Order: sequence, then structure tokens, then C-alpha cells
Amino acid sequence: TPSTWPLIAYFGLVPTALAYTAFYQGLKTIQASTAAVIALVEPLLAALIGVLAFNEHLTPLTLTGAATLLIAVILQARRE
Repeated sequence: TPSTWPLIAYFGLVPTALAYTAFYQGLKTIQASTAAVIALVEPLLAALIGVLAFNEHLTPLTLTGAATLLIAVILQARRE
């Protein structure tokens, strides 16, 4: 209904703005490479939570992507 659109807009925009603000404030205190690793790990954790909490199933392509991200994170961590 039209009365719910402001609520949808609020919950779509405000949490997003807060997340980006927190991320960019964090960039001021950590190195860009560390921020990149954190940004790479976030989708992996979201997928893991989906599997554990909501019994979602991961496709072979998703698992391949997750393995690629994990390898990238490990290689980056070894460089630092």
C-alpha cells in the first residue's frame, strides 16, 4: 500500500547509509588491504549464516566462488 513506501524507503536507505558510513570511517583507521579482506569475507559469512540458520543449499558454482575468495583472503593474509 502507499502508506508503507516511506517505511520501506527508510529501512532500505538508513541501514545502508549507516553501514557505508561505518565502513568509510573504518577505512580511516585501517589499511586498504585489510578493508578489502573484510569486504571479501562478508559475503562468505552471509552465505554461511544462510546455510546454518535458514538451511539454504549452496550450488557448486557458489562453492567454487567461496573457495576462490578464501584462497584470495589467505594469500593476502600471508603477504601482510
